[in-house]
Amino acid sequence: MVGLMMAGVILSFTIIVVIYSLPRYSTDRNSVATNSAAGTSEDGVGGTPADLINQANSVKIQADLKSIQTQMIAYYAEQGVYPNSLEDLTSFMGTQATASKITYISCSDQSALLYHDSSGYPGFVFNHEEVTPSKGSPPPSCGT
Repeated sequence: MVGLMMAGVILSFTIIVVIYSLPRYSTDRNSVATNSAAGTSEDGVGGTPADLINQANSVKIQADLKSIQTQMIAYYAEQGVYPNSLEDLTSFMGTQATASKITYISCSDQSALLYHDSSGYPGFVFNHEEVTPSKGSPPPSCGT
């Protein structure tokens, strides 16, 4: 009887420790999160609320750029040229541009630049049918 009571106490203690300590150690430390807005790289995810907000902003920037990149590829496939502005792209696609601080430069009918005005200027360089990711400071230009 004493053995069963001891086993119950030990099992209860273990369950309590796991339940209360699990949220502290539940982040995935094997992944590397990159904060594009701050230009830093962190080991794992999580951290302070400010870190989480920066990570969320970085993911939103990447998603916005990827969405516009996909629309640009579709536009080029159908029209054979890149749009003159983001407004031309959104009116053609029937969507609205919700991304802020995104700069679009039409270099010619066959080339264009798309980048976000944040640290590292993440974006894409479109040259004919080739799309090249861009990240650097200063932002890309039509000559490069």
